[in-house]
Order: sequence, then C-alpha cells, then structure tokens
Amino acid sequence: SEAAHPGRWAGRKSKAEPAAVAEEKKTEPSTACPVKSGVVVGDDLLALFKWAKEQSFAIPAVNYVASSSVNAVLESAAKSENPVIVQVSQGGGAFYCGKGIKDDGYKATIAGSIALAKHVRAVAPMYDVPVVIHSDHCAKNWYACTSMVRSSE
Repeated sequence: SEAAHPGRWAGRKSKAEPAAVAEEKKTEPSTACPVKSGVVVGDDLLALFKWAKEQSFAIPAVNYVASSSVNAVLESAAKSENPVIVQVSQGGGAFYCGKGIKDDGYKATIAGSIALAKHVRAVAPMYDVPVVIHSDHCAKNWYACTSMVRSSE
C-alpha cells in the first residue's frame, strides 16, 4: 500500500475488566502511523518507534523459524491492524536451512537467515502493516548478520 498505515491501535485491555467494558475503552491513536506498510528500515524505522512511544504502546517482537510461522505472525498483525517486529535468530536461520545441513562456518545459519528475511520482504507488503525485521541480538562481528544485511541492499 502506498498510503501510510492508518495506525488503528486497538488499545490495551485490563485483565480485571470484563471484555465488554474493555471493548468500549478501545482508543484510536491521536495521530496516524507515519510509515508505509511493508518492511520498515532507516529513518522510517526511527519514525515508527517514535510514534509508538508517543502513542504509549509497544510493538510486539516474535521469533520465527519457518515461512508458515512468520506468515501467521503477519496475519495476526494485519487482523489487529498493528505493526510487528519479526525476529530470526542464529538457531532459527539454521533450522530454516534444514537440520540435516551442517552449520560449519555458519553456512546454514547464513543461508536460512537470508532466505527467511527475503521471504518476509516479499510478502510483508501484502499484509498492509509496517513490519520490522530484527536479527535477534545478532553480534556485529558475526558474519551471518553482515550477510543478511548485505543481501537486502
């Protein structure tokens, strides 16, 4: 979608309140989300985090290890009309490549992480919400992180 995400944050429900009362208390953000749908990077990422802070809500971050799990996360974000952070870890990347593949020199981790990130980049715009790809605490000196970033340039 070329238009900025509408930013229809549903608000938070108190566990102590009945669902009907909580439904009535849903609030709209005071300003629309300033970024477009799809994978968010750079200045748009900073704008998204600033907007979430101003609106007093956190963006959930979910680890994934397969295209089916990330699709479920993206579908949930779309249904709730909220941005989401999807995270791929070293183990997640290796798992996606295939547990039968030896991870010598992190080759399986690198290949799996890149493949997962490319999958998210390909499908995220179809879910009509801002999506952040996070390398899940990836150390800067770890080659897989550098490879994942370079593959997206």
